[in-house]
Amino acid sequence: MQLNAARFAQNGNAGYVLKPEILRKPAAAKGGLEISKLKIQLVHGFQLNAPKSNNRMSRRRDRDLSPIVEVEVVGLKTLLLASASAKGGELPEWNDTFEFDVSMPDIALVRFNVFDDKTKESLGAYALPVSSLLPGFRRIPLNKYKPFAVVENTPASLFINVSFA
Repeated sequence: MQLNAARFAQNGNAGYVLKPEILRKPAAAKGGLEISKLKIQLVHGFQLNAPKSNNRMSRRRDRDLSPIVEVEVVGLKTLLLASASAKGGELPEWNDTFEFDVSMPDIALVRFNVFDDKTKESLGAYALPVSSLLPGFRRIPLNKYKPFAVVENTPASLFINVSFA
């Protein structure tokens, strides 16, 4: 569901996304596949809150979080890299760098998934097309996805630096 929503967010959820030129015109495919190198530096996170517990006595404090970020590129091939666990509660710092060789960036999507290392509970996720990423420092908002429920927007976000080679 996240990847489907990411594909259509490209045009403001208007309901129609034009196929990339390589899929519409066979002549465009004669040049071979376009491969670009995507480099994402994960700087830090903001307002990552511990999952809420129904039991009042067992509520965890934000300082107990050990968030891990998975960065996944879905395209012709699916590539997945994960960060090391970070301490810092609501404001963890990673300074990890992920490098991907992306085939056909026009159809590839990148997904960020943040979860707690101890409980394996999701703290938030976000997906977007690689073609929508611009070079430079970017804030990636994190949403909570629940089965059969509306997407819950949260104040949590990741701060990243994107570059293409």
